[in-house]
Amino acid sequence: MPYEAPSNVMISAEDIQQRVKELADEIQRDYAADDQLHLVSVLKGGFIFLGDLVRAMRRPVSVDFMAVSSYAKGTTS
Repeated sequence: MPYEAPSNVMISAEDIQQRVKELADEIQRDYAADDQLHLVSVLKGGFIFLGDLVRAMRRPVSVDFMAVSSYAKGTTS
């Protein structure tokens, strides 16, 4: 069964992908082609965005992830 977007979508998937491509282009303009570019994503919420961004890049990049918690070892923020 094909995916159907809900009728209350505020930003289309196409618009999001276009903006991701624009961001990739901006990053590539801001950093020289010979600079080593290392991208870091905060888990878990950012990894899909980072994957889309990396695929939109036209140069090699390295990727890393970090986990953060507002609770540390406690149970309250």
